[in-house]
Amino acid sequence: MKERLDVILVKQGHAPSREKARAIIMSGNVYVNGQKEDKAGTFFDEAKIALEVRESALRYVSRGGLKLEKAVEAWGLSLADKVCMDIGASTGGTDIIAMLLRKYTSIDIGRALLLADFLVALSACFVFGIKTGLFSVLGLLMKSVLVDSVIEGINQRKYMHIVCQNPEPICEFIVQKLHRGATICDTTGAYTHHRLHLVLTVMSRGQAVALRRYIRSIEPHAFIMTTSTSV
Repeated sequence: MKERLDVILVKQGHAPSREKARAIIMSGNVYVNGQKEDKAGTFFDEAKIALEVRESALRYVSRGGLKLEKAVEAWGLSLADKVCMDIGASTGGTDIIAMLLRKYTSIDIGRALLLADFLVALSACFVFGIKTGLFSVLGLLMKSVLVDSVIEGINQRKYMHIVCQNPEPICEFIVQKLHRGATICDTTGAYTHHRLHLVLTVMSRGQAVALRRYIRSIEPHAFIMTTSTSV
């Protein structure tokens, strides 16, 4: 019965998993009947082949570890307290450029990605034609808008300014019911010169709706201003 080469490697104990077996095969260290075999999906009859792994098993989860090891040695990099991930995919490295732009400028991450990828997409017009190039630019624009909206949406909160006469019950509702904090400031009306209080607080959209309803029920003439913010 024929089986995939990566399955045979696992069965014979050359690799703990098929993922590791594929990495060993792709590294060019597996020989079948004296011939190098670098395709994990090739089928063989285990009873009729001589299987040989000529070098020690890969020390890392994938061959990406070997690339990283070489880069660390060549450039003297320090990976202390760093997180490295190899998922078998690539963004082309432009996300690193985008993160640097985001760190040292005030550009949003979505727009930074757009700037980093724009030249690459523009070159597609010359290599693959104007139609493909325009679709590439359109895709980048959509990605830029989507990334910014998703990131801002995840962290979005409501920043509330409440001008009232009696801030105590409002703050008690915020702290005891909504489990949020608040700041009270003394303020004076520019037109009436009446002494009032300003309550500042940040909370989720649902909590902001509940607080607005409560304020309307106890102090209908309180002035409420709500803006969106990210925290």
